[in-house]
Amino acid sequence: MVIPLAGISESVVGVDVSESMLNEAKRNCESLSIKNVSFVKGDDNLSALNCKFDFIHSYIVFSTFL
Repeated sequence: MVIPLAGISESVVGVDVSESMLNEAKRNCESLSIKNVSFVKGDDNLSALNCKFDFIHSYIVFSTFL
């Protein structure tokens, strides 16, 4: 989703728990010369994010509640 969003946004942040998925997304953006996307390795609390967002998209997220 970061690629189409990058075309209509000032900046985009891609978050994933998988380092390999983040690396693949980075390669895809680099191959298309997309410069306004950054990537963050997420955790359950999204502790690496401390900013505000205008739009959040979440897809295929599984949550387990104890």
